[in-house]
Amino acid sequence: MASGKRTNYQVNRRYLRPNGEVVWGDVRVTMIPGLDGDMPLPVSMVEDITERLAAQEHNQRLQHDLDAARERATIGHLASGIAHDFNNLLGVIDANLLYLSEGINRTADPEIAEVLEETQSALGHAKVITAGMLSLSRAGGIQCERVELRVVFDELIGILRHLLPRIIDAQFDVAADLTAFSNAAFLQSALLNLVLNARDAMPDGGQLKLTASAQPTAPESPPRLGIAPIGAHVAICISDTGHGMRPETLERIFEPLFSTKAKQRGHGLGLFMVQEFVIRSGAALTVDSRLGEGTEFRLLLPGATELPDDAEDLNAMLSMSINKVQRVLLVDDDPRIREAIGRLLTAQGWRFCTAEHGADALQLLSADSNFDFVLSDIAMPIMDGFSLFEKMAKEHPQLPVILMSGQDLQPDCHIDCKHHHAHCPSVLRKPLDMQQLLHTVELVCADALPRCQPHCVFKSETVSWVDAINPILTH
Repeated sequence: MASGKRTNYQVNRRYLRPNGEVVWGDVRVTMIPGLDGDMPLPVSMVEDITERLAAQEHNQRLQHDLDAARERATIGHLASGIAHDFNNLLGVIDANLLYLSEGINRTADPEIAEVLEETQSALGHAKVITAGMLSLSRAGGIQCERVELRVVFDELIGILRHLLPRIIDAQFDVAADLTAFSNAAFLQSALLNLVLNARDAMPDGGQLKLTASAQPTAPESPPRLGIAPIGAHVAICISDTGHGMRPETLERIFEPLFSTKAKQRGHGLGLFMVQEFVIRSGAALTVDSRLGEGTEFRLLLPGATELPDDAEDLNAMLSMSINKVQRVLLVDDDPRIREAIGRLLTAQGWRFCTAEHGADALQLLSADSNFDFVLSDIAMPIMDGFSLFEKMAKEHPQLPVILMSGQDLQPDCHIDCKHHHAHCPSVLRKPLDMQQLLHTVELVCADALPRCQPHCVFKSETVSWVDAINPILTH
């Protein structure tokens, strides 16, 4: 400026006040001509812009959060549509594979038994993947219940046997009677993603441990995700001896679409799915990683209470109720699903009739209502499953209804009435798990779950919610 090449100057500077407070100033310097040929004189002004910069930073954070929310919504919408259609296809494959497995004598040809086992393992893997996709596709909480971790581990280990190379020493340990309050399908998906990340971190081999144990007290350090349990809980530990992560990588691992893997191997959604499961199921997660030493994830789950004292009496009542089932009304717009599920119903010794949509089912019921329960899809043309249930609660209140969907709609999917029944109706996720279906049939046929009465008044906002969700389910 003194040489005359510039006439003004502006810069933001950081100042430290005597009390230690940091302030920012906008410094502006301008050269004014001197009098009678004298040298130009600089005139400067400093403006306190601390609050302005803080407001700008706040707005940038808000914009970043908004962009992240839109990104999550887009991912969730895509995952919702894919998972819904994929689960319908898996439902047909699963039902037909179960039918073939029971009809084929595996001991006659060991190769057939091996093929069936590999196919069932791949199908289980596909179910776990769609469960992870569904964890991205809905807002709010995840329906949780008492989960036997030994069952979750056994199913997951069956899948991992075909996914982990022999150069990895995999060790699994879980107590036989260990239970947690969680969602089995979403938990399996989260564990699968964490184990596969551990596998990819050890391309030259190493040791992988997956253990579960009961912890009597709250964790000492705060979790990276979720809310730390305040007392006794269950800790699931996934550790590896891989290459570990740098601090800057560790900071971003839960961001959607962020991946350090090659494009052919990583899609950047695995740990994002884990994050969604942790937050929506009330769990917590800690992460410890050191470059060159390995990584450890600890999943902290609420413990599950024991079954009530009258559980044995309830089980006895359920076993009696399912033996009384003779006739089922199956409602689904996809003929392949009707045929596949129909075979499973027949294998249970049940007779069944079919309808293509809700209106078709109501017409059939008006002529013949002699059914033990109705099994209906949700997303159907003309009349969906929710509308069918609403009609039946008024016209056929004593006939139990079980709904099924390719999406996970629990826990807020039931049609609410003024009695606030928590199981009106029961909703199963496709592809159907036969044991879960049988257990649900036992419950509804034993009248162990409350059902809406004929005089129930359905809330108008429920109908609006159904109208809003139908376009998502049908596309």
